[in-house]
Amino acid sequence: MTNKNYIFCLLTSTIEENKIFDIYDNYISEIIKKYGKFTIINFCRYEHKKKKRNNSKIFKDAFSNKVDFFYPKNKSEFLNYIKNKKVLAIDSLGKTFKEFGIRYLIKRQNIFLILITNIGYLSNEEKTFTNTSKKNKNFLFIKFLNKFIYRLFILLNLFPKTYLYFESRKKIFENFQNGKIRKITKKFPIFDFLLNFINVYKINSTAYDNYINYQKENRNKKGNIVFIDGNYKHQDIAQRENIDFNNLKNKYFKLLKIQFNYLEKIFKKKVEICLHPSSDKNTYKKYFKNFIIYKGKTKEKVLESYMVVFHESSSVMDAIISKKKILIFETDLFGKYFSKRINLYKEILKLPSINIENSTNLTRSKILKKFKSTSKYRNFYVKNNLNSDGSELATKKIIRIIEKLIKNEK
Repeated sequence: MTNKNYIFCLLTSTIEENKIFDIYDNYISEIIKKYGKFTIINFCRYEHKKKKRNNSKIFKDAFSNKVDFFYPKNKSEFLNYIKNKKVLAIDSLGKTFKEFGIRYLIKRQNIFLILITNIGYLSNEEKTFTNTSKKNKNFLFIKFLNKFIYRLFILLNLFPKTYLYFESRKKIFENFQNGKIRKITKKFPIFDFLLNFINVYKINSTAYDNYINYQKENRNKKGNIVFIDGNYKHQDIAQRENIDFNNLKNKYFKLLKIQFNYLEKIFKKKVEICLHPSSDKNTYKKYFKNFIIYKGKTKEKVLESYMVVFHESSSVMDAIISKKKILIFETDLFGKYFSKRINLYKEILKLPSINIENSTNLTRSKILKKFKSTSKYRNFYVKNNLNSDGSELATKKIIRIIEKLIKNEK
């Protein structure tokens, strides 16, 4: 489609544009195939953030000149850019207090927000996280207050509603689709203002799309053991715990190397490290000189792997849906919040685990036996969170719904 009245874009404010690529590359690719162009509208300059040089190189390498970048400095510059256009925008903006100004700015009749929640991750809602550190309790209170005010501002028509909401988790989808408020609005349209999400659709996860596309390529490589790094000083931990990461680093990396060597010994496979997008590769190369380290290739390496090892990570969903062997590295080094996140994966997916702080006599056969005997739990999770929408790829369905929206607007 070449209709110049439409802009197909993604809204963000992050200076780490590689993170956006990791999450949305499949959708950007599909939109480009259909409509020829895509735009990243980044409000980092609007928030007075300093953009990193060549940060968009990953997009240019993947999509050549078919992805444009726009960095509005102020309100007028943004409004001039979208003037007389209909903007179909994937919403990748935060919802915290610091993004409230942008949320108010994008409340325009010609902007249609699209929210894609398709990772299928284990939500914190699955478990109570209040029995943690004082810092985490303060974080949770601020988060609750933030969420309450954000929803209130939508209700007061100060922030935009989401026009299209795509969700891969069956339970979450059904809660929205069959909720009391939506039932009321169906009977009495006058109450439509109560809805945060105007149209809600169930889709398959990005892990399902990745797996299907990988199968089509028919690559049969004999993979190694892949460790999914979560960044030892990730902001999710820093916001909740009082940890001296510099002192922790040496101990943590030393324990990892011991366990890596142990796994290589019992499985006769090499361990490869796939870094989190926010991790510093040079730091890891200094400590893990005898291991291959990748950055920006987690999806590919997981799908090619023999076995996946991790603490907690949404990237493990690719391993679950492709039925890879999986092992959890347990640890209490990062505080109660992180330990509870790890336990979620143990309890819900019933994955075998090793505590990296203790020596272990867990043999290869015991790990594989434990993993095989609990497959029904992961199959159940896949059916309800990763592959809950039949065989249609999420990318294809989203394009189909967007096409329908465009036709209705015409």
